[in-house]
Amino acid sequence: MTAEQDLVERIQRIEDYISITELKARYLRAVDSRDWDLLESVFLADATFVSLTGVTSQGTAGWLERAKGALEGSWSVHHAHMPEISIEGDTATGIWALEDYVGFASGKTVHGYGHYQETYQRTPDGWRISRYAISRLREEWTETVVRPAFGT
Repeated sequence: MTAEQDLVERIQRIEDYISITELKARYLRAVDSRDWDLLESVFLADATFVSLTGVTSQGTAGWLERAKGALEGSWSVHHAHMPEISIEGDTATGIWALEDYVGFASGKTVHGYGHYQETYQRTPDGWRISRYAISRLREEWTETVVRPAFGT
C-alpha cells in the first residue's frame, strides 16, 4: 500500500467515525424531541432490537410503535458518551456509555445508566443502525408527589 492509499483509508475511517457519531446524535435528539420520522430514519427497516429485558425483535416499524407507546405523555433527556467504534468496510460496531432521565405521565421518573451496543451498516444514504441493544447498570426510580402550594 502506498502512503497515499494509506492516507485515503485513514481519512475515510475518520469520516465514517464522524458520520456514526452524528447518527447517534440524531437518534438521541429524535427520541427526546419525539420526532418519530427522524427516529425511524436512523435505523434500517429490518433492524434487530434487543430490549432491556433481553427480548429480541426484528423490524423498525414494530419497535417504533412500542417506543411511542412506552413514551406517550413522557419527557426525556438521553446522553451517549465515550463511543468505542470499530469500522470494518461497510459495517461497524459501537458501544456507548448511556445516561438517561425519563419522566412519565404517572409522575414517576427514572434516571438510568448503562450502555448502547449497536451495529451499523453503510447504505447509499449513509450509515444506519442495523442492530440496537440497550443495557442498564443502574436505575434510580422516584415518584413526584404533587402538593398544594404553601399557604393555600
